[in-house]
Amino acid sequence: MPQANSLDEVTPSPATSAARHFAWWQAWTRSLFLPTPENYRTLIADPSAGARRALTWLAMAGLMLFVVRLLGMQLIDEFGAYSRALARGVSWTEHLSMALELVLLVVFSVLAAASSAHGIARGLGGKGRWSISFYAFAVFSAPLWVLFGVVLILGVDLPTSVFDFSDLDDMGQPYFLVLIGLCLGAPLALIYLFALDVVALASVHERHGARTLVAALPAIVVQTLGLAVATVTWFTRGL
Repeated sequence: MPQANSLDEVTPSPATSAARHFAWWQAWTRSLFLPTPENYRTLIADPSAGARRALTWLAMAGLMLFVVRLLGMQLIDEFGAYSRALARGVSWTEHLSMALELVLLVVFSVLAAASSAHGIARGLGGKGRWSISFYAFAVFSAPLWVLFGVVLILGVDLPTSVFDFSDLDDMGQPYFLVLIGLCLGAPLALIYLFALDVVALASVHERHGARTLVAALPAIVVQTLGLAVATVTWFTRGL
């Protein structure tokens, strides 16, 4: 009988070997646009599902987030208007440091969220494996982190850069609009994120109802903290 991988804890079986294999972009899009337990059970039945693949995808997402940051700053610079920070003149070591910070932030925030939710789910009667819980969280968290960067660039950096801040009377308007957008969008985004947490846990542990909701609570807290730290890093780093 094949031995389970020490990292992925997955033992191949006839059912898993016959399951569909998803490319990273297929799994990412399906996780966001088909957030149902049935779809997630199909995703976690992928023979490649496991902790190793989850780590790879999260590292990819961190690097993509860094690329979005750099491209966004270049886009803002094209307008020739006010910009809070540009990549011009920054050394390669600073670029590397920023990229590493984003990768570690993405990996450890998802790892902490998945592990805390998995522990509670198991305590409440769930039967899923940690490696699959981690994978189920990674499959939707990875693309959401990339989208998070796109939203910051297009929803915050870009609108506040196209205004001329030499006139103090104009300074409040763009920031007020951005603040309204964040106040309306952030709660909706967190509700959607919490719903994905619940769906992922339900598919892995085959549990529904109040127990799954309770298990997902620590995950959304950790994810919110991770996004807050990422936002501070985004706006305070000199890139």
